[in-house]
Amino acid sequence: MDRSAVLASVFGATVLAVAFAGPARADAIDGTWCAADGRIMEIHGPAITTPGGTETIGDYSRHAFAYEVPDGETAAGATVRMVLASEDIIHLTVGHPKFGAQAADPEVWQRCDTVSRLQVIPSVSMLMSRPQCLQWTASGSCSVRPQSGQV
Repeated sequence: MDRSAVLASVFGATVLAVAFAGPARADAIDGTWCAADGRIMEIHGPAITTPGGTETIGDYSRHAFAYEVPDGETAAGATVRMVLASEDIIHLTVGHPKFGAQAADPEVWQRCDTVSRLQVIPSVSMLMSRPQCLQWTASGSCSVRPQSGQV
């Protein structure tokens, strides 16, 4: 086998391994979470997009998160607390600062399916059929093509 065929085989195998690998999830509360009733929220460090669609900041730790429900949302002023129960489940409780009470049973939220958020990974045949290029731009077009006889 010549060098380019070996490189193409290795590259193709790598692309296939990445394409079929399951999503990597860290043991952290960051991510997109779904409730059984269709509500969605997203946590990235101290930033959260609430189930009501408001972007706000909360108290973040790797395995827990808390925030005050913003004005204009159901339960405005209440404190929402979440604890990571497993990689894919959080327990959420809502309490109101005036009463100091928490919900008796926590809500169970699960990580949302991330398939819809994945970018399309090019197929091996698509990659192999691309014209040779020495330098690609960020937009994916070739900026420098090899001269005849160069590879």
